[in-house]
Amino acid sequence: MLSDCAFAIHLLISNGFLCRGAIKVGNMYHKYTTLFGQAYIDAYLAEENEKLPVVKFNKNLFEIINSFPGPANKGFEEWEVDFTKKNCKELNNEEYYLDYFTDYDDRVGAGAGGWTASIHYSKLREIIVSGLRLPSTSSAYKKYNWAADQFNLTAKNYQLKLIEK
Repeated sequence: MLSDCAFAIHLLISNGFLCRGAIKVGNMYHKYTTLFGQAYIDAYLAEENEKLPVVKFNKNLFEIINSFPGPANKGFEEWEVDFTKKNCKELNNEEYYLDYFTDYDDRVGAGAGGWTASIHYSKLREIIVSGLRLPSTSSAYKKYNWAADQFNLTAKNYQLKLIEK
């Protein structure tokens, strides 16, 4: 599911959008267009209260990954947890988020210098620069300002052009 979310984030970026969301663990019913349950409510509320353009989740999700690895990873649970953590960043002591600033190379592209990765980083940069044109007093500006800081960390690692603020 985390991989699907990561691909969705990259697809949204390629179409000019940043997104926010939350992944929660718990009971939920989902069939066709019907969705209900405590996990759904928890995810909805967490997304609604998120201030940053991230898809976040609680660190206990790593324990679930360890306990229920993908079918091909049985016996390699620690590897699966480590691979997942490599493509996430810690938001605070309890929460992580899918890191779309630096995970593109590992998940989808051929490195930051690769053709598809350079398109991703160019599009991400364009979205952020456009968002920084908003009034600095707006809440949306604060999100783009945070995203610019994260992008610039990646830019330094891959010799990409920094976003001037």
